[in-house]
Amino acid sequence: TVIFDVNGVEQHVTIETHKADDTFSGPMADASNRKHIGSPMPGAVEKVCVAAGDDVVEGQTIAVVSAMKMEVEVKAPGRGKIKRIVTETGSKVIDGALMIEFE
Repeated sequence: TVIFDVNGVEQHVTIETHKADDTFSGPMADASNRKHIGSPMPGAVEKVCVAAGDDVVEGQTIAVVSAMKMEVEVKAPGRGKIKRIVTETGSKVIDGALMIEFE
């Protein structure tokens, strides 16, 4: 509650905060693990462009994350095979959330 005075009259204002319903609770990428691909920013997974078992090449777009009308392509850091997809299209992620894991 905030208490203040306006023209000699004491005013009371109560500020309520609500916990967000879309709190992220998924796994985080280990920055020291080259097999982990983390989200480059908080937002929504616009699309996942690969599937488990796919072979990818360096620079290939493997997912797209969007926020506030901006899309960021997540690129493969090198050649490899996709082990598992952790996120799915439409899911909310935070910066560094584990999205994809390489073998």
